[in-house]
Amino acid sequence: MNAPTKRPAPEPPPRIGISAALWAEREEWTADHRKAYSRAKQEYVRLVEDRGGAPLVLPIVERLPLALAMLAVLDGLLLSGGDDVDPSHYGEPDRFPDSIIHPTRDRFEIALIREAMRIDLPVFGICRGLQVLNVALGGTLHQDGSLRPETLPHKAARAGEYLYHPVIPVQGTLFRDRIMPKETVVNSRHHQHVKDLAGSLRASAHAPDGIVEAAEWTDDSRYVMAVQWHPESEPDSPLTDALLDDFLRAAKNRRLPADPGSD
Repeated sequence: MNAPTKRPAPEPPPRIGISAALWAEREEWTADHRKAYSRAKQEYVRLVEDRGGAPLVLPIVERLPLALAMLAVLDGLLLSGGDDVDPSHYGEPDRFPDSIIHPTRDRFEIALIREAMRIDLPVFGICRGLQVLNVALGGTLHQDGSLRPETLPHKAARAGEYLYHPVIPVQGTLFRDRIMPKETVVNSRHHQHVKDLAGSLRASAHAPDGIVEAAEWTDDSRYVMAVQWHPESEPDSPLTDALLDDFLRAAKNRRLPADPGSD
């Protein structure tokens, strides 16, 4: 009697770390940061889950070696949106002291990004994720659109709402070839944006006013992609599907081997 054929184990999903934001009920938490919360919107979690990834929210820690250890079990890193990046990280004074800055989150994410580059971990950034990625790699930001006179509105007048505007892909980029082949309208809600792009990145899409709306690694030697809009709030969009499918494909290709002895 022939022994039954052993079926291969199902392919494990790519493990995607989602950087958390800091939140508290009142801004006075800055006097005692232990009262803050590390949290990620369910929109980010579902963005990964609904496309077959295993989302893992990364709590913000102050001991940076612990932050780097988190990456050792991941197949990809998603940098979520949030508040402003501290301009001291790109050598400028804070020109808008009423803006919300979380130095602990900045240090945490910058450490994650630089370690992700070292170990060649796929990275995908959303809104602030594009901004902190650019800063971590040596770029700078405009602290507000008002500092660039030709900038059109990128944020709705009413808090919490999106402003919609077109985005034009750059010819010759992976973004245009694989994700967005033609001009598309996206949802926007940001007041900071890229000023000087890091040397290891190239612009892959612009708004009509020239603002960088997407960036990627300068070649295809590693997977780094980031956008300035919010695909997590447009989960049924074909553009969102294209973005996340591309990222998760890179994470699957990078996936760590199964544990020894596993079936």
